[in-house]
Amino acid sequence: MEKFVIIPNITVEKPNNTLWSEEAMVKVWGKPTKEFYEKLDECFKTIIRYQKPESKELSLYVFDGEKHIATRLTETLESFIHEVTINNFNQFRADDDLKPFIGCFEFAINVIIQWLDASKINIQKVAHFCGVGVDPEYRNMGLGTELVRRALEHSKNCGYSHVVVETTGDYSKKIMEKFDGVQIGFIDYKTYCETNS
Repeated sequence: MEKFVIIPNITVEKPNNTLWSEEAMVKVWGKPTKEFYEKLDECFKTIIRYQKPESKELSLYVFDGEKHIATRLTETLESFIHEVTINNFNQFRADDDLKPFIGCFEFAINVIIQWLDASKINIQKVAHFCGVGVDPEYRNMGLGTELVRRALEHSKNCGYSHVVVETTGDYSKKIMEKFDGVQIGFIDYKTYCETNS
Protein backbone atom coordinates (compact mmCIF):
# COMPACT_ATOMS: atom_id res chain seq x y z
CA MET A 1 0.00 0.00 0.00
CA GLU A 2 2.97 2.33 0.47
CA LYS A 3 3.24 3.04 -3.27
CA PHE A 4 -0.29 4.48 -3.40
CA VAL A 5 -1.13 8.04 -2.40
CA ILE A 6 -4.36 8.56 -0.43
CA ILE A 7 -5.66 12.14 -0.45
CA PRO A 8 -8.74 13.51 1.34
CA ASN A 9 -11.08 16.25 0.19
CA ILE A 10 -10.11 16.97 -3.42
CA THR A 11 -11.75 17.44 -6.78
CA VAL A 12 -10.61 14.73 -9.17
CA GLU A 13 -9.95 16.33 -12.55
CA LYS A 14 -10.11 13.00 -14.42
CA PRO A 15 -12.37 10.67 -12.42
CA ASN A 16 -11.89 6.98 -13.17
CA ASN A 17 -15.21 5.68 -14.49
CA THR A 18 -14.23 2.01 -14.08
CA LEU A 19 -14.25 2.09 -10.25
CA TRP A 20 -17.86 0.95 -10.03
CA SER A 21 -18.38 -2.01 -12.35
CA GLU A 22 -21.53 -2.33 -14.41
CA GLU A 23 -21.56 -6.07 -13.66
CA ALA A 24 -21.85 -5.39 -9.91
CA MET A 25 -24.56 -2.80 -10.51
CA VAL A 26 -26.59 -5.23 -12.63
CA LYS A 27 -26.25 -7.86 -9.88
CA VAL A 28 -27.64 -5.46 -7.29
CA TRP A 29 -30.36 -3.67 -9.27
CA GLY A 30 -31.19 -6.48 -11.72
CA LYS A 31 -31.57 -4.07 -14.64
CA PRO A 32 -29.17 -4.76 -17.51
CA THR A 33 -30.35 -1.83 -19.64
CA LYS A 34 -28.27 1.28 -20.23
CA GLU A 35 -31.43 3.40 -20.01
CA PHE A 36 -31.99 2.36 -16.37
CA TYR A 37 -28.46 3.39 -15.35
CA GLU A 38 -28.83 6.72 -17.12
CA LYS A 39 -32.00 7.35 -15.06
CA LEU A 40 -30.25 6.19 -11.90
CA ASP A 41 -27.35 8.52 -12.69
CA GLU A 42 -29.78 11.44 -13.07
CA CYS A 43 -31.25 10.53 -9.68
CA PHE A 44 -27.80 10.66 -8.06
CA LYS A 45 -26.99 13.97 -9.76
CA THR A 46 -30.15 15.42 -8.21
CA ILE A 47 -29.01 14.22 -4.78
CA ILE A 48 -25.56 15.79 -5.23
CA ARG A 49 -27.13 19.16 -6.14
CA TYR A 50 -28.56 19.28 -2.62
CA GLN A 51 -25.40 18.13 -0.87
CA LYS A 52 -24.10 20.48 1.82
CA PRO A 53 -20.62 21.85 1.02
CA GLU A 54 -19.04 20.69 4.31
CA SER A 55 -20.00 17.11 3.45
CA LYS A 56 -17.16 16.71 0.97
CA GLU A 57 -14.39 16.95 3.58
CA LEU A 58 -14.52 13.24 4.39
CA SER A 59 -14.00 11.42 1.08
CA LEU A 60 -10.67 9.75 0.25
CA TYR A 61 -9.10 9.33 -3.18
CA VAL A 62 -6.30 6.89 -4.05
CA PHE A 63 -3.73 7.40 -6.79
CA ASP A 64 -1.04 5.22 -8.32
CA GLY A 65 1.16 7.94 -9.78
CA GLU A 66 -1.34 10.12 -11.63
CA LYS A 67 -3.91 7.37 -12.13
CA HIS A 68 -7.02 7.60 -9.92
CA ILE A 69 -7.46 3.98 -8.75
CA ALA A 70 -9.93 4.03 -5.84
CA THR A 71 -12.37 6.20 -3.93
CA ARG A 72 -14.08 5.95 -0.55
CA LEU A 73 -16.96 8.41 -0.83
CA THR A 74 -18.01 9.71 2.57
CA GLU A 75 -20.28 12.54 3.61
CA THR A 76 -21.95 13.76 6.79
CA LEU A 77 -25.03 11.73 7.71
CA GLU A 78 -26.89 15.01 8.14
CA SER A 79 -26.12 15.87 4.54
CA PHE A 80 -27.26 12.46 3.29
CA ILE A 81 -30.61 12.73 5.03
CA HIS A 82 -30.98 16.38 3.96
CA GLU A 83 -30.16 15.71 0.32
CA VAL A 84 -32.56 12.79 -0.01
CA THR A 85 -35.50 14.35 1.81
CA ILE A 86 -35.26 17.94 0.56
CA ASN A 87 -36.24 17.01 -2.98
CA ASN A 88 -37.88 13.73 -1.98
CA PHE A 89 -37.21 12.29 -5.44
CA ASN A 90 -40.62 13.55 -6.56
CA GLN A 91 -39.58 14.07 -10.16
CA PHE A 92 -38.59 10.37 -10.39
CA ARG A 93 -41.38 8.81 -8.36
CA ALA A 94 -43.64 8.11 -11.36
CA ASP A 95 -40.94 6.02 -13.06
CA ASP A 96 -41.64 2.30 -12.51
CA ASP A 97 -37.93 1.42 -12.74
CA LEU A 98 -36.91 3.96 -10.09
CA LYS A 99 -39.79 3.52 -7.62
CA PRO A 100 -38.20 0.53 -5.81
CA PHE A 101 -34.79 2.27 -5.72
CA ILE A 102 -36.37 5.35 -4.10
CA GLY A 103 -38.38 3.19 -1.71
CA CYS A 104 -35.21 1.44 -0.51
CA PHE A 105 -33.47 4.77 0.05
CA GLU A 106 -36.40 6.05 2.09
CA PHE A 107 -36.51 2.79 4.08
CA ALA A 108 -32.81 3.23 4.90
CA ILE A 109 -33.37 6.79 6.11
CA ASN A 110 -36.22 5.68 8.41
CA VAL A 111 -34.07 2.91 9.91
CA ILE A 112 -31.17 5.33 10.46
CA ILE A 113 -33.39 7.98 12.10
CA GLN A 114 -34.92 5.38 14.44
CA TRP A 115 -31.42 4.16 15.35
CA LEU A 116 -30.26 7.72 16.08
CA ASP A 117 -33.29 8.40 18.27
CA ALA A 118 -33.05 5.12 20.17
CA SER A 119 -29.29 5.46 20.70
CA LYS A 120 -29.42 9.19 21.58
CA ILE A 121 -26.62 9.85 19.08
CA ASN A 122 -26.05 13.38 17.78
CA ILE A 123 -26.48 13.29 13.99
CA GLN A 124 -23.74 15.91 13.63
CA LYS A 125 -21.25 13.35 14.98
CA VAL A 126 -22.13 10.69 12.39
CA ALA A 127 -20.45 10.19 9.01
CA HIS A 128 -22.08 8.30 6.12
CA PHE A 129 -20.11 5.96 3.86
CA CYS A 130 -21.88 6.28 0.52
CA GLY A 131 -19.69 4.37 -1.90
CA VAL A 132 -16.37 2.60 -2.36
CA GLY A 133 -14.93 1.89 -5.77
CA VAL A 134 -11.69 0.23 -6.87
CA ASP A 135 -10.27 0.07 -10.39
CA PRO A 136 -10.62 -3.52 -11.74
CA GLU A 137 -6.83 -3.79 -12.21
CA TYR A 138 -6.31 -3.11 -8.48
CA ARG A 139 -8.98 -5.37 -7.00
CA ASN A 140 -8.23 -8.34 -4.71
CA MET A 141 -5.18 -6.58 -3.29
CA GLY A 142 -6.80 -5.52 -0.02
CA LEU A 143 -7.16 -1.93 -1.23
CA GLY A 144 -10.90 -1.71 -0.44
CA THR A 145 -10.34 -2.92 3.13
CA GLU A 146 -7.39 -0.57 3.64
CA LEU A 147 -9.42 2.32 2.27
CA VAL A 148 -12.22 1.64 4.76
CA ARG A 149 -9.68 1.45 7.61
CA ARG A 150 -8.21 4.81 6.57
CA ALA A 151 -11.68 6.33 6.09
CA LEU A 152 -12.75 5.27 9.60
CA GLU A 153 -9.56 6.78 10.99
CA HIS A 154 -10.03 9.96 8.92
CA SER A 155 -13.67 10.33 10.06
CA LYS A 156 -12.62 9.93 13.70
CA ASN A 157 -9.87 12.54 13.26
CA CYS A 158 -12.49 14.91 11.80
CA GLY A 159 -14.56 14.57 14.99
CA TYR A 160 -17.12 11.91 14.02
CA SER A 161 -17.98 9.27 16.63
CA HIS A 162 -20.03 6.91 14.42
CA VAL A 163 -20.23 5.87 10.76
CA VAL A 164 -23.34 4.63 8.97
CA VAL A 165 -22.90 2.48 5.87
CA GLU A 166 -25.89 2.12 3.60
CA THR A 167 -24.83 -0.63 1.20
CA THR A 168 -26.38 -2.66 -1.59
CA GLY A 169 -23.69 -5.30 -1.92
CA ASP A 170 -22.08 -8.18 -0.05
CA TYR A 171 -18.60 -6.77 -0.73
CA SER A 172 -19.11 -3.65 1.41
CA LYS A 173 -21.00 -5.62 4.06
CA LYS A 174 -18.13 -8.11 4.45
CA ILE A 175 -15.57 -5.30 4.70
CA MET A 176 -17.56 -3.52 7.40
CA GLU A 177 -17.92 -6.76 9.37
CA LYS A 178 -14.11 -6.87 9.54
CA PHE A 179 -14.32 -3.60 11.47
CA ASP A 180 -17.03 -4.83 13.85
CA GLY A 181 -19.85 -3.04 12.04
CA VAL A 182 -23.33 -3.77 13.43
CA GLN A 183 -26.32 -4.23 11.12
CA ILE A 184 -29.13 -1.88 12.14
CA GLY A 185 -31.55 -2.72 9.33
CA PHE A 186 -31.99 -4.86 6.24
CA ILE A 187 -34.12 -4.72 3.11
CA ASP A 188 -33.86 -7.11 0.18
CA TYR A 189 -34.17 -5.10 -3.02
CA LYS A 190 -35.61 -7.95 -5.15
CA THR A 191 -38.22 -8.79 -2.50
CA TYR A 192 -39.06 -5.09 -2.17
CA CYS A 193 -39.60 -4.90 -5.94
CA GLU A 194 -41.93 -7.91 -5.87
CA THR A 195 -44.04 -6.64 -2.98
CA ASN A 196 -44.18 -2.95 -3.96
CA SER A 197 -44.80 -3.04 -7.70
